Amino acid sequence: MSHTVSKAPPGSDAFFERNLAAFKTHMPSVWQLLETIGTPVSKLVSGPDGAMNIDLGSVSLYDRDAREVTRQQLDEYFKLPDRLKFSTVSHCNLIGLSMALFQSTRTFIDEHMSPEEFVELPVVDIGYCYVFGVGLGYHLEELLERTHCRTMIIVEPTPELLLHSMRAIDWVALWEQAAARGQDVYVVIRSEPEHVSETIFSIQDKHGRTFLNGSYAYHHYYSWTLKRIRELINTKMESYHWSKGYFEDELLMMGNTVGNFARFNHAIIPWEQRLHQDTPVLVVGSGPSLDKDLPHIARLRDQAIILSCGTSLGILLKHGIRPDFHLENENTYPLVNNLIKFKEEYGLEGIVLLGSSSIHPEASAQFDEVWYYYRSGLSCDHLLNPGYHAIISAGPLVANAGFAAVSALGFRRLYLFGVDCGRRPDASHHSKDVVYLQDDYDNWLAGSSLKGLEESFNQVVEGNFGGKIITSWKLAYSRTQFSRIQSLKNLDIHNCSDGAAIAGARPQAAAALRLSDMDLPREAVIRSVREQLPHYAAGKGLNIKNLKTYKESVESFGSGIKLIIEQARAEDRLFSELEDRIQNWFLEHKEDLKGVLVLARESMASAIRVGAYMAGRIDNEDLRQEFLAMFLDKFDIMCASITETALDAYDDYIDQAKAARSARAGSPGSIAPDPSERL
Repeated sequence: MSHTVSKAPPGSDAFFERNLAAFKTHMPSVWQLLETIGTPVSKLVSGPDGAMNIDLGSVSLYDRDAREVTRQQLDEYFKLPDRLKFSTVSHCNLIGLSMALFQSTRTFIDEHMSPEEFVELPVVDIGYCYVFGVGLGYHLEELLERTHCRTMIIVEPTPELLLHSMRAIDWVALWEQAAARGQDVYVVIRSEPEHVSETIFSIQDKHGRTFLNGSYAYHHYYSWTLKRIRELINTKMESYHWSKGYFEDELLMMGNTVGNFARFNHAIIPWEQRLHQDTPVLVVGSGPSLDKDLPHIARLRDQAIILSCGTSLGILLKHGIRPDFHLENENTYPLVNNLIKFKEEYGLEGIVLLGSSSIHPEASAQFDEVWYYYRSGLSCDHLLNPGYHAIISAGPLVANAGFAAVSALGFRRLYLFGVDCGRRPDASHHSKDVVYLQDDYDNWLAGSSLKGLEESFNQVVEGNFGGKIITSWKLAYSRTQFSRIQSLKNLDIHNCSDGAAIAGARPQAAAALRLSDMDLPREAVIRSVREQLPHYAAGKGLNIKNLKTYKESVESFGSGIKLIIEQARAEDRLFSELEDRIQNWFLEHKEDLKGVLVLARESMASAIRVGAYMAGRIDNEDLRQEFLAMFLDKFDIMCASITETALDAYDDYIDQAKAARSARAGSPGSIAPDPSERL
């Protein structure tokens, strides 16, 4: 372990101040926190050769000289380093276009390599090195040099230990050496595990998920806090690598939104603050505890507004409970089949549909009145939203979307029923009357099944009414989104579900729940909310000029990406170089390319991720270059397909918008068609 020595000797005040100034430059938020620390409780122990330990009071951080301990620790670590390993390509989200490209990479590997030659972990393009604990920092320089990571994230829960390290190692030189090798170094010094894990993932969001596989994790010293941070990272990593969307799905959501806006008169639910509604709302999901609470929901029917979410509509109608609002959030046709069945059996008159703009138009067609919302981050939000704030935290469950939507409508007092976010060990995962459990139900999405649903429960959390609840990462994430909305809107939440506890929601036994009669008739409450919303006639929410501009951006993408790929063929030798090249082009032309990047960026990222995953495991340099050349050929074909498909899609969107405008112009009493005009 060699260390660059600055002009001021280690341990001196000048050396310390120079390091502290470096934090002000590179990590100003950390510097601000360090400035608030008074006299440290711990003490630096120095010897003839400089800093050698930290006295924590009753114990020392190291059992002997820190340099000796660190040297031994590093030697042992690199014999069998702790590395993040994805054993399959599932983290690449292989759907549609990216799946076809993966098949080409798999064929190349099968034809050119034996299984033994395809190594388990990447030998190039290492994304991250997570360092848990700074101590005196003697391990940092060697970890940077030997891991070849692109980004080092250092976690130190005790800020004053970081201060002591500034008299031991040269932080200035560390950042200089990292910059010279193209590496980034971050330091996180909070002690709250949840906050630290969120900060780490925000750093990863900035630098990307392409090169997560093979990342290093190094524990310098033991503490409960560091152990808990690592556990949280491991748990969140299960869902973190999933893409936020993919090309084919974004096209579907855009097409559905255009279809909805072209065909139906509708209102829009903005996230902006509405007038407060004092009327309580029962938000009803399809969790297993709904079965025992149905009599109480019926009892409370005249004292509250009822919102059914997804499949709970059929359950409520079967038991004679007619909701005021129903919410659908997904863009798939199976939910249409469910709604058609419910309409045929029970009728849906008088129920207002709250729906994501991207739901299938035939779902909208089952209701007499529909209020749409834009889901934050989707293509239809970025490309078709005229300026409203989109609904946030509208997932992963339809109950999350329902919760967020009614809070956006101004309702402040919400009661959760059947929102279990898990199940008791001896319970089912859904209400016994949910359509999924019917013997003849065959309306599953491709790749989904009852067995897969049952096998997803693999975590244990605290119950709303005590005890333990079995849950999944998706349901666990759902709980955090309820808590997020509750905190942002300062809502009064009562959780009547016998499932997982939700932070910010008070447990409330349904049997003991008593509500007063509503101050206003039900119809007056709904009318008051309706009158606050912007309303659009069919076709008036579509801006043809913008759609034409987006089509032009697809044409620019088609020619531009070919030039980028040609440059990559001539100059790039690593997938990290290819990714940087494409990302830089995206950033430089993000407005010019908006109409296609919003649709295809995640699929392109998935393709590069799978290429990097495969290439990193090819130890032979020449063969790796041959693989990259093959990949660029297939990637070129993929981008050409994106261009052609997106052009056809925009032609269709424009035709639908024009047809809706023509129909409107031909209607009696019609006025000049203005895409931004409301009813």
